[in-house]
Amino acid sequence: MELEPWRKCWRIGFVPQMSERQLTALRVALEMDSPELVQGHTAIPICDGTAACEGACAVGYACWRGDGLVSTFQVYQRFAEVCFEADRLIADPAGCRWFLQWFDDTPREEVRRDLLGEIDAELARRPA
Repeated sequence: MELEPWRKCWRIGFVPQMSERQLTALRVALEMDSPELVQGHTAIPICDGTAACEGACAVGYACWRGDGLVSTFQVYQRFAEVCFEADRLIADPAGCRWFLQWFDDTPREEVRRDLLGEIDAELARRPA
């Protein structure tokens, strides 16, 4: 059975780049349905980038909370780096879109359920 495009993108492009701390931060946000985890935006507030970050998408959130970033500029910068590397790992110049579009366009409860399952499986695979 072939993986859904978003799962393939997540597993091949994003997960290898994420630390346990990043995955755990994202896991907690998903489990708690944190309002800081936003769909449809990379990071908020949308401004000149110097403002303190108040929320982010799954990838941005993992970097923001997992790495202790502060400003929206830092989150956008790290998001771009991670997406660029995901595209390289997937061997598709815009491959990260499969996960990002799924995250933004899928109902929140489904995103929470499915992404929690992916994170739990990955954390279980990693050595203690």
